Amino acid sequence: LITAVLVENAMSIANEDAQQQAKELEAKKKKDLRILADIFLEIDADGSGELSHEEFSDALDNPRVMKMMDLIEVKMEEVEEIWNVLDDGDGVLTIKEFSSGLRRMKGAAKSKDIVDTLKKLRQTAIYCAELNTQVQDFTSIMACLEHDVARIQQDTGEVLGLFQEMYHRLDYQMERE
Repeated sequence: LITAVLVENAMSIANEDAQQQAKELEAKKKKDLRILADIFLEIDADGSGELSHEEFSDALDNPRVMKMMDLIEVKMEEVEEIWNVLDDGDGVLTIKEFSSGLRRMKGAAKSKDIVDTLKKLRQTAIYCAELNTQVQDFTSIMACLEHDVARIQQDTGEVLGLFQEMYHRLDYQMERE
């Protein structure tokens, strides 16, 4: 009975400790998001709600921005590469792209991140292979079309030559009469 009470107390303490750690982790996440939002607003010079590459580059010279980046453990040498990683190709960063992207970059890669990246790479490789097959098919079709166009051009030249010959013969016949 005493062992059961001790185990129950230990389990209760462990459960409370886990809950406390989860609360602390959530509070840290909120703090980081607040810092990231502040960084974004500091960098967004024109107030458009989007960061251009120029605004982002200019921010690298701003000591206050760099101090905020340091608070979330983003190193100076990483900041230069961040734009290429975060930009989805449209040339601007939204606050969501910026904050969630930087949060995901923080810390070591987790196994699930690596697996997810590998999955995306495999999907991209399959897509590239499909595109390559389509390009080869289109190349083959274009070669056939070029051959057909050349044959039509040759046939049209021959028909034109026949029409010219007919014209001259008719013209000759008309002059004789």
